[in-house]
Amino acid sequence: MALDEEKDLTEETGDEKKRFKNVDLNQPVPKKTAVIVVAAVVLTALLLTTLILWLVLGRQGETAVLEEKPGEVVLETPIADEADTQENTDETRGMTEPTSEQAPASVVVEERLLAVRIDDRWGFINTAGQLVIDNTFEEAGPFQEGLAAVRQNGKVGYINISGELVIPAGFDEGQAFYDGMAAVKLEQRWGFVNRHGQLVIEPAYDDVMYFSEGAAPAAQDGQWGYLDTSGIWLISPRYNQAWPFYEGIAQVEVVDRMGYIDRQGEWVWNPIFAQ
Repeated sequence: MALDEEKDLTEETGDEKKRFKNVDLNQPVPKKTAVIVVAAVVLTALLLTTLILWLVLGRQGETAVLEEKPGEVVLETPIADEADTQENTDETRGMTEPTSEQAPASVVVEERLLAVRIDDRWGFINTAGQLVIDNTFEEAGPFQEGLAAVRQNGKVGYINISGELVIPAGFDEGQAFYDGMAAVKLEQRWGFVNRHGQLVIEPAYDDVMYFSEGAAPAAQDGQWGYLDTSGIWLISPRYNQAWPFYEGIAQVEVVDRMGYIDRQGEWVWNPIFAQ
């Protein structure tokens, strides 16, 4: 019995050798297999190319960012040497000034017009350095919402970008327009006018700041609160100092401590921060 099994195993092994012997090693690779191989090679090449481009372009972009000089205003103006140097005021705070070699030092940038002082009088130039509004004003503020405060004969009014006096010069002081209203001062009290020059909030306040998100900080009897656009107290005066709202909260000062409130006057962060 064992011999018969050994004989059968020998015959099977011989058959296997015959089958391997009959295999043609030069036989072409099946077409389906060749397509898969080629596709894999092409995909690998594309991935490598994409990686190389990403590295090269990323480095170029990084270099460009490093070499960029944000906020620099370049003007070609013939009146650069005639302008006087003046410190930034509250009206010009936060605005970028051109270099002293290229433009007057007393410059306010807004809506493509720049207020400049020439021979003790203020006018406006465009970004090409051309004088587009004559220098006839005693003072000039930045353009905001299409209007700019100017002083003539000691009083403040507002001009448009064509230089036309659209709100007569009849105020003691005037601030820039925000939310369609500007703070003006008459007889030592502050109020607000609209774009037509109409007093929409009577001058009754010791001090004010601009409107933001429908509310303006205002001071009365040494305490600050917030007015709405109709002149009603949105938050009654209770703070030593208050600032405009931004994204629903405002910074206020209470007894030399800073905190933040919401539009209802509720504390968002209690006044624990030293000024």
